[in-house]
Amino acid sequence: MVEELFGRYMIIGEVGLNHLGKKDYANEYINFHLKNNFESLSFQIRENKFYERKEKKHLRLNDTFYKRIADKYRDIRDKKIGLSVSSLDSIEHIIYLKFDFYKILSIGAKDSNLINTLLKKTSAEIYISIGSLSLIEIKKIIKMYIHNKRIKFNYTQLTYNNENINFLNLLNFASKYK
Repeated sequence: MVEELFGRYMIIGEVGLNHLGKKDYANEYINFHLKNNFESLSFQIRENKFYERKEKKHLRLNDTFYKRIADKYRDIRDKKIGLSVSSLDSIEHIIYLKFDFYKILSIGAKDSNLINTLLKKTSAEIYISIGSLSLIEIKKIIKMYIHNKRIKFNYTQLTYNNENINFLNLLNFASKYK
């Protein structure tokens, strides 16, 4: 039933900030991904302003880490590596790296400069997270990018409480916009 409604789908394992800024933890996620049967893994990079806060400073992984993982995944055909981002300032210094995809966090989904820059400077697929957007906001984004085949939409479950997930909106969205 899922494929009938949504067509081809992809499950993205997202390493939010679970790595706590430690390369050893981050590498454990990579190793888990490479050894298990799911296609895609992304690392979340928040906006620079986020990391400027004293209590968040330690959560940033350096550019060398991202270069290494982009290089590591380059020749792996059945696994994809991506970045989950919310602003251009957080990735402008590593945008030249060849990631398979970018996932735009819903807090950055309305940032057309971010999306257009990724379209212009990369050949990667772009997934826009619609988890916390209203249907009106989703429709505006669809109207802007409906003809671009590299733009896809994803739904991120932001809660473990199923009562807070509006599956009817998701089904409605899927039936209107293939």
